[in-house]
Amino acid sequence: MRKVLLLAGGLLVLIAANAAIVQRERQLASGTPVILALAPRDPRSLMQGDYMALAYALERELGNQEQDGRLVLAPDAQGVARLVRIDNGTPLAPGQVLVDYRLRQGRVRIGTDAWFFPEGKGALYVAARYGEFRADGRGAVLLVRLLDEQLKPLGSP
Repeated sequence: MRKVLLLAGGLLVLIAANAAIVQRERQLASGTPVILALAPRDPRSLMQGDYMALAYALERELGNQEQDGRLVLAPDAQGVARLVRIDNGTPLAPGQVLVDYRLRQGRVRIGTDAWFFPEGKGALYVAARYGEFRADGRGAVLLVRLLDEQLKPLGSP
């Protein structure tokens, strides 16, 4: 009986992990593109290898918030997402997208805060000015790649 329970538990863990992978793959393939302006950060970690610590201009725009929430963003003429408002339940207008934010150690955080790249490839990402995400329509975003000033992808896909 114990072996059956262990096997069933292991199977449930594998099913849950694969479901999460499939969900993220769908989001990457069909999610709404969202481009966020980056704020400068230091691109190196001795313990983790080469990476770029990320912060977004929107985080600074939001200032002090008291709880986690969602932003309503809309692309400007260049396609860069701009803050419309903090979500209050009002239906979205065409072209608008929801993006979750969360408070961590008193600071607003959007999406991921790091972009890892192969050792020695840091020079490729020095020109990063934007992050391109895929939004799932419910607020979750996945970082796809970094972009330069002209919104051209940096590094390998």
